[in-house]
Amino acid sequence: MPELETTDDPNRIVTVLLPEDEYTHKPDEAENYNESMYLNAFDLGLGGGGWFRLGNRVNEGYAEMSVCIYLPDGRVGFMYDRPAISNNDEMSAGGLRITVVKPFEFVVDVHPGVVRFGQNGFGLAVVCSSRWGTGG
Repeated sequence: MPELETTDDPNRIVTVLLPEDEYTHKPDEAENYNESMYLNAFDLGLGGGGWFRLGNRVNEGYAEMSVCIYLPDGRVGFMYDRPAISNNDEMSAGGLRITVVKPFEFVVDVHPGVVRFGQNGFGLAVVCSSRWGTGG
């Protein structure tokens, strides 16, 4: 277990993430057991970015998959699904896969899906792969 810093500030919140926290866990018996991963990235120079969330609700038999893309022209695209799952062994459902390469380094893959933009539901087929890490 990492050594925790001590402080006299009663309002300071210290969060310790351990390498094993980055992987899926064995679900408990709670009907609404939910394990999720959320990642976001923005390019301030480009003026765009997005976020990705996958929540396994294995005891309810489905996952919650969300992808939200912000384009530089101000449009926002969104994709959501509740695909069926039967286990909590991985974060992969509905075309979204979040893979832990090693603790604190992830690969996000979005495979053929349609992200909707605007009130008229303009659709854009999206296929992408991105890698996130701590840089160290």
